[in-house]
Amino acid sequence: HNLKLEIGYWLIESLQKNGIITRSVAALVDYAFSELAINRVQINCAVENVASQKIPQRLGFILEGVQRDGILLTDGHFVDCEIYSMLKREWKRL
Repeated sequence: HNLKLEIGYWLIESLQKNGIITRSVAALVDYAFSELAINRVQINCAVENVASQKIPQRLGFILEGVQRDGILLTDGHFVDCEIYSMLKREWKRL
């Protein structure tokens, strides 16, 4: 209804640091904006997960703030998360 979506990602450690996630997220964002008519894409990253934060930063996403206890981890505890967003009108400028 609000023409927005959220992208999440995880990659086995042996395949990390090869640009796979960055390229994949860029392709998903392109598809969301061009084919699905989405207006906003959001990515949430745990504040301790610097590697995950680098993906939206590399792609020009805007850090909007920190959501307290925004992510429930598999071990059952919550962690704060950084909220990054990209709008369709911003992506076209890149």
